[in-house]
Amino acid sequence: MDPGQGRPRSEADAADTTPDVDETNRAVPLTALLFDVCGVFYDDTGWRRWLFRLVTKMGVDTHYEAFFALFDQDYLSGSVETDTDYWEALRAYLGAIGLGRGTIDEVLAAGRPRRRDWETSLRPLPGVRATLETLATRGVPLGAACSSAIPGSSLTHRLRQLRLDTLFDRAAPEDGDCDLPQMERFDRHAQALGVAANEVGFVSGSILARQHAVGTGFRVISIASTPQEAEGVQIGRFSELVGLVQETGRHRLAG
Repeated sequence: MDPGQGRPRSEADAADTTPDVDETNRAVPLTALLFDVCGVFYDDTGWRRWLFRLVTKMGVDTHYEAFFALFDQDYLSGSVETDTDYWEALRAYLGAIGLGRGTIDEVLAAGRPRRRDWETSLRPLPGVRATLETLATRGVPLGAACSSAIPGSSLTHRLRQLRLDTLFDRAAPEDGDCDLPQMERFDRHAQALGVAANEVGFVSGSILARQHAVGTGFRVISIASTPQEAEGVQIGRFSELVGLVQETGRHRLAG
């Protein structure tokens, strides 16, 4: 008998038969969708790009993504419920990155009416309503969350403003001030949707929100995302979501 013959192999020598998490997820059909409303249902970059151009003219030297990643995570997450909260958070942030009090006053004075105009002009992006109606009539459970603050508005109010509120389950958890979705928030959404976490596709343009979703077991979907920022499934158009989700048989009329 050769040395070692008949002895059990060590764990290091044994073939790895543990199923890969990604492979397991790919084998499980998507049966529900959770949408990060901001930036998915409507273009949320108009106000932010205007603000970024203004502060860079005032002397701030940074990149767009870095500027708002820090603002969202350290100044908006979990603390913004009203318009006053939002502007105070922005004031604190601009001061922390080096702008003087007078310059900050100028930014806020110019920004308030600009943001109000942007808020009142929001409309769903092309194809959003038609796709959501198709998904709803096929019985696909739909949920809504938000990865950036909507000062002065609840998520329900924003969906109503977009005239999309009737397409979502009334039993879904309300995000309140719409702070960045955390692990427990994703768990609540999965429970409300009535499916396992790995059957939920989370549709978001936020890298940080997608990372949180992956940590909870959700499958992430991005729309027209750049390759270096992509995780999970990428699709070119919102309407392609219809082909990703398995019908549940719980048909209902949309609207």
